[in-house]
Amino acid sequence: MRFARASVLQYLGTIGKRIDLLSLPSPTYGSVSIELYDLSDPTRLGHADAETFPAPHMATDPRPGCRDWVSHWPGE
Repeated sequence: MRFARASVLQYLGTIGKRIDLLSLPSPTYGSVSIELYDLSDPTRLGHADAETFPAPHMATDPRPGCRDWVSHWPGE
């Protein structure tokens, strides 16, 4: 999941400018954060698009977010 987060943050930093960040402690993940980006600059928006932005291949197994302590969905 860290690779996905790094790729998303790199993409957002390319097409916009981070203007705020809130990070709080989490009982399960160490910390959680939310970031606010200004995407109003058409020049920055033109530097990349989601279809062509380079991102590393992300494994599909194990599925992101799945942990031993998470109960399975009914029917799985």
